[in-house]
Amino acid sequence: ANYNFFGDRIALVVVLLSYAVCVFVEWFSINLAWKVELWRVKHENTAWHAQTQEADDFDIPGWEDLKGASHDAYMMNQRITSETFRFKFLNYNRAWLIQQLPSILTPRTLRRSRPYLINQFTRILNQLNQDISSDSDDEAAAKFGPVALTAPSRQIVR
Repeated sequence: ANYNFFGDRIALVVVLLSYAVCVFVEWFSINLAWKVELWRVKHENTAWHAQTQEADDFDIPGWEDLKGASHDAYMMNQRITSETFRFKFLNYNRAWLIQQLPSILTPRTLRRSRPYLINQFTRILNQLNQDISSDSDDEAAAKFGPVALTAPSRQIVR
């Protein structure tokens, strides 16, 4: 009952040895789990950082060197693909896009992507047709009564 832990010479060795064993067991367990593929990354094409442990011999860029992997790039991508941006871009650059169409739509491109272009053209025309009102709905069936014209109006009509 009168044991002094700090006075014991071997206590420091036991503590250091215990710590070293813990670190070794942790390292061994993690390496064994990686070898057996205990953990899997859901999206392997976006999991470039999981490969860094295996590729220590290669020159891996730092976070600052990576392009397109930041949150800002993700947010910019979200803004660019929005409908509002697309509408404003097409509205602002309409003349330039029309000027560039002959160089973009070469005969080879037209042959290769003809079904896709026809589908897109049909979609555009359908959108335009929905905006146009039809004159033949109920107005053709409506009958107008006699109209009283003044003498100068009658002469203009004749």
